[in-house]
Order: sequence, then C-alpha cells, then structure tokens
Amino acid sequence: SSGEEKKKDNMLKICGDGRKLALAPKLVGIDEASPKVRAVVENVYKVYRDHPEGTQLIFCDIGTPDDKGGYSVYQEVKEGLIDKGMLETEVAFIHDCGSSPVKREALIKKFNDGLVKVLLGSTAKMGEGVNLQKRVKALHHIDAPWRPSDVQQREGRILRHGNENEEVYIFRYLVKNSFDVFSWQSATRS
Repeated sequence: SSGEEKKKDNMLKICGDGRKLALAPKLVGIDEASPKVRAVVENVYKVYRDHPEGTQLIFCDIGTPDDKGGYSVYQEVKEGLIDKGMLETEVAFIHDCGSSPVKREALIKKFNDGLVKVLLGSTAKMGEGVNLQKRVKALHHIDAPWRPSDVQQREGRILRHGNENEEVYIFRYLVKNSFDVFSWQSATRS
C-alpha cells in the first residue's frame, strides 16, 4: 500500500484516535491537559491517603512508556502523584521490568509487601498469571480494553482469594461525550 493510503482515515484509525483523545489529548498532538488523568491522580491519591496500608493497580493500555522519551500517560500520573506528596519509590511501572523475570518478581514482592503503593501496567503485562492481590484496595481502569476477557483479567488481580481487603474499589474513568462510551460498551459485551 502506498503512503497516501496510510494517511486516509479508516475505522481502526478513527477508533484508535478516539480512544487516545478520550485518554489524553497529547497522544494525538493536542497540547492540552487531560481531565481524565487529572481525575485519576486525584482519586488514586485520595485512596492512598484514606487507606495507607493498601496498594492500588492502574491499568492503561494506551500511552505506555517507551524508549523514545515521548509523552507517556504513566509518567504524567506518576508525576501528579509525586506532586501530591507520594514518594517516587511508591509509584512504579511494570514496564520498567522489561523481559527480566527477576526484576518482575522483585517488583511484585515490593508491591505485595506494600513498599510500592501504586503499580501501573497494561493488560498484557499485568493481567493473567500475575499475583498482585495481597493488599490491593483499589483498581483503576484508565482506558477500556477491547475484549470482555481483558476486563475479567484486570479485575481478577483484585477480586481474588488472598486479598487481605474485604472491601475493594474498582474505578472506570470515562470522559463525557467521548469515545470512552463506545469503548466500554465493546469491552463489556458478552
């Protein structure tokens, strides 16, 4: 296919751009603050303050950290939490482990021990087979995954035997009149 064809809109590109815009305008080249990211930071910090013994998981499949140093939703969330008063060591990205099983297990242990209070990751890196449930008080869906099974995998990290918290919170963030509504309808269809 020619370069000209790649520039044309198609349904997949429109859906991708709609999801990005609902998450953070910077992901589509618009230099505006994200009301969704701001809401996530406020809510995560409130849970941190109200439940200091608990940990929190933040799932986000778009705007993950990359080697190129471009805009990252993860970094914006982390910086916002640090600005509110959290320690840098209390907020971590599962992506920083790369493919090292040793680093991954060390991070999971720190999270389960409560040294890391907030862990950000994608469904692929933090979903199935990851045992993070020991102290999880809240789970935050910043974006909607594509498949209902992905929602189950995410929520399976908190709604799980071995979690010391009898009551937990699951938050879904949506921007009014955005692509989020379509995304969540697709993600929860069975």
